[in-house]
Amino acid sequence: MRPLLSLFLCFFISLTAEASLRIEIRQGMVKKTPVAIVAIPGETTFDKRMKKVIDHDFKTSGLFKLINEKAFIQGPASLLEKVRFADWRVLKAQFLLTINVSRGIFSGLEVTFKLYDVMRGQEVLSQTIKGDQENWRRLAHIVADKVYHRITGEDGYFSSRIAYVKESGPRGAKRRYRLAIMDSDGYNNQFLTETGQTCIMPRFSKDGKKLTYVKFVNNRAHVYMIDMATGQRRALGYFSGVSFSSRFSPDGQFVAMSVAERNSSHIVLINTITGEIKQLTPKVNGRIDVSPCFSPNGKEIYFTSDRYGQENIYLMDLNGKNIRHISVRGGKYSQPVISPRGDKIAFTKQIGNRFAIGIMNLDGTDEYMILQGNKIQDPAWTPNGRYISFTKLKGRGVSAKTHLMMVDLTGRNLRKIPTDGESSGASWSPPASVTLE
Repeated sequence: MRPLLSLFLCFFISLTAEASLRIEIRQGMVKKTPVAIVAIPGETTFDKRMKKVIDHDFKTSGLFKLINEKAFIQGPASLLEKVRFADWRVLKAQFLLTINVSRGIFSGLEVTFKLYDVMRGQEVLSQTIKGDQENWRRLAHIVADKVYHRITGEDGYFSSRIAYVKESGPRGAKRRYRLAIMDSDGYNNQFLTETGQTCIMPRFSKDGKKLTYVKFVNNRAHVYMIDMATGQRRALGYFSGVSFSSRFSPDGQFVAMSVAERNSSHIVLINTITGEIKQLTPKVNGRIDVSPCFSPNGKEIYFTSDRYGQENIYLMDLNGKNIRHISVRGGKYSQPVISPRGDKIAFTKQIGNRFAIGIMNLDGTDEYMILQGNKIQDPAWTPNGRYISFTKLKGRGVSAKTHLMMVDLTGRNLRKIPTDGESSGASWSPPASVTLE
């Protein structure tokens, strides 16, 4: 008989052997775009501070090459009068970004940023955003998002926030798991749950207004939902077993989750407005149905099941009918999650003692692994669908450390997401939105 907690395939995976990551490259080398970023001196010091944030955003994206400001020929102050494009062409800059910050009313800031296509010798973007002084880092991330979008044609993700699990304490029964949220670069960390509460598996709704998570109460797990604006939270149904592994529908009205009872688990659908619960897969002794995830149109649900042996990814209609086998290449599949672009599935795969983060089309075709190792799981997409974050356990035994990592779809630009201490299980909010002038 399978222990009940072993059904938490998305979180409690026993990983013990040491191994390095192997990266599979699916695309050619990405040629980085040369960009010069200039902070124009103003009446505050926020221009330079914001520039550092934007520099970091661009560097970590893996798409831009920043030109050293020591090589700049034209001085910052003169950029207010006229851009000498010849000076920037000498430096082989393809784009020039200028940032000028002034004080708004009360404690506000007004950030004016302009993007120039150096080769063409023309301005291609000019906007002003406003915000409170205390949110200056957020404003800088928004600038980076707007410029990223103008240059690449993709949405930015730098102003997104990451909900994750803060881990602490010795491994085993005394391990502590607490929900936290932070900026994409690790700053402005805040806790969402109290000390002493065991909470895991945060999942944002598509609009970022709600967040589900699993909370343990009296050694029993239940899925809760937080209203991010008000902080109000409530349990989404009570079951005789435990509920976990939840995902929102695209419109946010429904949550699909797994419910484990005795030695099996099944999938249910909950209406977040009415509280109505609908069982989608039957309770079958010894069977695991877990990790539900809605299709892009919200009319179907992907999930993991061992109904025909080892775990594979399946697709069913919203009423639980018309079940189709999606993963076909062998190995154990888990944790399917749909790209925000609506064209790919990321998943965790196990072959023997090896684990991998993989990607496939929605119908299961064109499967490939972007990372392979012994200690990787919990794939999560950034809001623009270009990058995947995941959890990596480094080291052995009690000295092992858990960290959040991210990588782009080519398998390149692998890097650690900065957090204060050990972390796991990331979920990304949508980017911030502000009124532009």
